[in-house]
Amino acid sequence: MKNTKKFIATASLSALLLGGGFTAINSDVFAAYEKSNSKLVEVLSQDSVTKAKTLTDFDNIQYKDFKFGEFFGGFSIHYNENGTTEVTSSTGETVLVDNEVFDIYSTAEILEQLFENEHTDVSAEGVQELKRKEASIIRMDPWTMLYNEIESKNIDTEGKTFGQLYDESDLKKLATPVNYLSKAKYYGLEVEDKTMDEIKAEVLGYNASLKLREESRDLPYDPNWLVEGEQWWVEIFGTEPTDQ
Repeated sequence: MKNTKKFIATASLSALLLGGGFTAINSDVFAAYEKSNSKLVEVLSQDSVTKAKTLTDFDNIQYKDFKFGEFFGGFSIHYNENGTTEVTSSTGETVLVDNEVFDIYSTAEILEQLFENEHTDVSAEGVQELKRKEASIIRMDPWTMLYNEIESKNIDTEGKTFGQLYDESDLKKLATPVNYLSKAKYYGLEVEDKTMDEIKAEVLGYNASLKLREESRDLPYDPNWLVEGEQWWVEIFGTEPTDQ
């Protein structure tokens, strides 16, 4: 087998795109996520949010009891001839794992956990636990795609909430609705004899990103409520918003 390379998006990023799952994106974006070790945040007491200055310190955000983690825009994947896979994160960190380990983590959509665990437990129980652990971490503002949509089309946001703007946008028409039953099975949750409302509530108890999205629907639209950097989402989508 020849050495081959590819780039894949993280689950948190591809969830912003239609359909979810792993999505290939331009490798040029990968370079944009190179970061320094500096961690700069600013505490805004009026809304009890500790904001990130940029995506590079996303893991320093503090809001309610949510857990925020390092933003992984994607991974550069290098397949070696010796049966190992080299995975490089957007921060420049690299781990070398057996192909079997990579395949398991990739299929489970938990590549982030390769950088946060010993990744020695590849049992079904161990992987299931890592799925739940990764789901409890927020690695991207859940309204990122909305910012790109709103700002690039000069849509009037005055007096409107995140939820209102999303419901009025083309994103809702194109997006695949969240399948809570599928999510529940992904996390290994029991679904028999439960209503959809009960299943949804249980899934939201595991998936912090979905929970944050639900809880922030009625907040006033503000693309900088978590990240301060001006038009910071451009780093992800690679297109400049239309001038105001």
